[in-house]
Amino acid sequence: CHQKIYDEWRVSSHAYSAVSPMFNRFEQKVHELVRGTSGTFCLRCHAPLATQSDYPRDASLLDAPIVFREGITCIVCHRVVERYGRVN
Repeated sequence: CHQKIYDEWRVSSHAYSAVSPMFNRFEQKVHELVRGTSGTFCLRCHAPLATQSDYPRDASLLDAPIVFREGITCIVCHRVVERYGRVN
């Protein structure tokens, strides 16, 4: 790991994107308004490791493995090896 970059990340919005109370309330409201048709649209970016691991959308991230709560980590971008079009 790159210590300086890690130190910057751990206090950034990216590090807390999955557990942000504002995001979670907003995402919950959108999910209600569209009656679930949004699926994991917001979570794909805010909690990518949870989404990629098929963690249930309606399950609490507080009960999930800690890595799911780390939001957008280095590995999320560094492991991308192909283009996914408009969905990713």
